[in-house]
Amino acid sequence: MGRIVILPTGQRRRAAYMESIDLPTYYMGDYSVLGLLVAPYGEAVRTLNEQGYAVRENPCGADVDVEGYQQVSRIRKLLHARGIEAEIADVVDAVYQA
Repeated sequence: MGRIVILPTGQRRRAAYMESIDLPTYYMGDYSVLGLLVAPYGEAVRTLNEQGYAVRENPCGADVDVEGYQQVSRIRKLLHARGIEAEIADVVDAVYQA
């Protein structure tokens, strides 16, 4: 089992999330963290809770347990069906190690 992070669209929460996780000491351009960028965030979390997903909220966003990529795709389709924007994205795509 894995997990996926759910973050509101916008850079502020993504930056806060990045500050809250431990990055590898020596990561390169191939390091990524799969996430869903959603809007509206509160409605997305409510929908996932109502559908029985294990959602753990934190100050930056939320984590959801998933069984694999297929389940991430199902979550995205569920959110879209409810009128919620949900983009699968690398949430650390703008990180650069100097």
